[in-house]
Amino acid sequence: MREPGAPSWELIVVMARECLTASGLGPALLCALVLGMACTPHPSPEVREGPANSASTAVTSDASIRFALRVAPGAEAPLYIVLNDEYSQVGWVKVFREGKRVFLSERCEIENCGEPPVVCGMAFRMIRNLAAAGGEETIEFEWDVETSAIDESSGCEARVPAPDGAYVARFCHSREAEFDEGVDPGHTAAGRLIESTCVERPFTLADGLVELVID
Repeated sequence: MREPGAPSWELIVVMARECLTASGLGPALLCALVLGMACTPHPSPEVREGPANSASTAVTSDASIRFALRVAPGAEAPLYIVLNDEYSQVGWVKVFREGKRVFLSERCEIENCGEPPVVCGMAFRMIRNLAAAGGEETIEFEWDVETSAIDESSGCEARVPAPDGAYVARFCHSREAEFDEGVDPGHTAAGRLIESTCVERPFTLADGLVELVID
């Protein structure tokens, strides 16, 4: 069900690019494993109107929202973020509506409606030090304003336009992270955050940019 340029593919490209900047055999091996996380692309199936997408007004298909986490010049370092989570979603920002999580891209482990099942790779959480360069740094993710709807009878997943309403973006980062022994924390690598700090930003689908600046 992925389309060319869909956010989930952008996330995988970002992680692959970050890995390729690393040196040594360990990060290179992790890079290959991250690339294996991608689901096989398929054309988008036709989504029938039903309870999942008819309860409220949805935005037009050409809309999008950019989420940005920016480190201002002179900000305290390090500042670690998670690039991806266990659901193959972007890891440093999560979105909620009425207390329920909104999935910004399809989940590889859930079968796409009308498509054969695919094999998902192991989901390593990749950690990046956003303040490693010492200057201003920004990471962004563009959401196509579609969300996941689960078919109650088959349990498959379809992407449908997100309904209007009040949303909350939760940005998370940490000053500490834990890595495997021998990993250079200056490079993007598998690991976990310690004592994450999360900041929420309310928004609506009319907003083109939702940003958190850390200084």
